[in-house]
Amino acid sequence: MINRPRSAARRAVRTLALTAALALTVTACGDDGSAVGSPGAEGTGKGKIVFWDNNGGVRTAVWKEIIA
Repeated sequence: MINRPRSAARRAVRTLALTAALALTVTACGDDGSAVGSPGAEGTGKGKIVFWDNNGGVRTAVWKEIIA
């Protein structure tokens, strides 16, 4: 009889953990952008990258090539 409350508590903890994991999984799903705003309101996906480097060595050319 002593072990019975302990197993009920474990079951409750497992149920709570499973419920929390499922809730996080469901809310982590991405949206298709249809909830708010007009189609295409997300933007073009283009922007400007400003490159800052405190070492003007050969790495600057390498990073400019990677960014371009």
